[in-house]
Amino acid sequence: MSNDSRLLASVLDRAGIPPAAGAFTYAAGFRHLRERANYERVMAALDFASPADNPGFFRTESPGVPTFFSGNLGSLSRVLASVVEVGITEEDRGSATVQTVKYQIGK
Repeated sequence: MSNDSRLLASVLDRAGIPPAAGAFTYAAGFRHLRERANYERVMAALDFASPADNPGFFRTESPGVPTFFSGNLGSLSRVLASVVEVGITEEDRGSATVQTVKYQIGK
């Protein structure tokens, strides 16, 4: 799908052409520092809990037992708070696939 016929044509013209040596076959990144608040909000939503209503992220029916998403997975984000960003690349080298993961650590 495209809203630019020239760009779409240039992509389709390359179909079937193998990537150049050294070209990444996959690249992804996650800006943990920027997304921490959003991550915790999503985890709370998955538990159907509001952080404002449940500031300790504990189950009200089982005191002392954290909720799964907002308590357990949310705390993982807090433990990894010094990780600013994660980047992942993958390169297909014929007989081998090389994956690189880079962590940017803050203070």
